[in-house]
Order: sequence, then structure tokens, then C-alpha cells
Amino acid sequence: MRAIHGKKIAIIGGGPRGLTLARLLQQSGAQVSVYERDQSRSARVQGSALDLHEDSGLAALEAASLTEAFWANHRSDLDGLRLTDSNGTVLHEHLRRMSGPGKRPEIERGPLRDILLDSLQSGTVQWDCKLESSEFQGEQVLLHFANGHTALADIAIGSDGANSRLRELVTPVRPGYVGVSLVEGLVPEAEQAIPELWGLLKGSALIALGGKRTIGMGRSQTGVCCFTRD
Repeated sequence: MRAIHGKKIAIIGGGPRGLTLARLLQQSGAQVSVYERDQSRSARVQGSALDLHEDSGLAALEAASLTEAFWANHRSDLDGLRLTDSNGTVLHEHLRRMSGPGKRPEIERGPLRDILLDSLQSGTVQWDCKLESSEFQGEQVLLHFANGHTALADIAIGSDGANSRLRELVTPVRPGYVGVSLVEGLVPEAEQAIPELWGLLKGSALIALGGKRTIGMGRSQTGVCCFTRD
């Protein structure tokens, strides 16, 4: 870790990846700042649950010494996966493995984010910092944010998706639309609002296939998260 000793490291994006990386770097003594466009940690609902795999998400949390906190907050009830056709006919279903080889336990994005945020040093995350542009300034990177704030970093890491403003420092190639759109939403009180789909869920994640369109659903602590993909 000598390469990062004394370096100012900026991570753009305060999602699970960016926060996990910040935790791991701080454990190694690095000076890290995370810049997140949300105005606060409670600014919005964090979306549907995630299933973490042994060789990726769970391994990262173990390295970050957060395994105990994860198991205290995981959703043991989200243990099923159900596949249907467009008419709701069940084509396949199976239980997710929560322990043992190949386990893939689920956790809500909100609690996962809280675990990661609480593990970081005070002041690590800079809220309301949407990156507008970036440029090299000598051997450093100068970051310009929409709120007028600027920051210098020795190392800048884009953890805010394919459209990251840091991308232009590496390549002129921009992401292209591949013809697939995803819309996500939350249905509160879903048992009353969408009783037929609620009955299909039964504690599972639901994926319904119909031609080129997919509808996915999963239970959350505040309702049902759903998405459509065309």
C-alpha cells in the first residue's frame, strides 16, 4: 500500500461500490473522500434488494470487517426466485442458498448503505457533490462540482456508472444506447394495490417474461420494488 501512502484519493459516487472501496482504503491508512450527488444519506429510497455472492460482495464485506453487520441486517425471508410467463404461469422456481457453498443472501440497499456509511471516518462523504467536469492539473486531477465546489486529488476513481465525468480523462469513447430501457418504481401497500402479483411473489423475487419485455418484482421494507425492461 506504499503507492497510496500520503495520497489524496477521491471516489466519485457513494453507492455500494464506492463506499466499500472507501472503507477498504481507509483500513489501509489512505486519505479518502467520497463525493456523492445526493443531498444527504436520507435524500431518496435506495431501491431493491441485492443478492451478494461469495466471491464478490460477501468477500468484499469480509475484507472490510463488516460481515457481522451484514448478517444482522440481511433479509432471510427473501429466499426464493420465481420465473413466470406473461400470463403469470410459473415456469421455474428455486430457493436461494443462504449458507454453505454458492450462498447468495439478500440485503436491502438502504441498510447496506447505512452499514458502509457508518464504517467510514467522520466527514468522508461529501454530500450534494455532483461532478460536472474534471481535468488534469499537473499530476493531479481537478474536480468541478455542480454546487461550485472544487477539489484536487492525486487519485480519482469513478464509481458513478458508465456516464461518469471521469471517463473523458481516460477515453473519448462515450457509452452508447443498446436499445434496452429500464424503469424502476416502488409500489407501497402492494398487497392491496396489486393483489394478484403479490400472490405470485410469496416472498420470492419475481421475473415475468413476455416477448422482448421483462417485469421484475421484489419485496422491500416499504412495499414492492418493481422494474420493467424493454
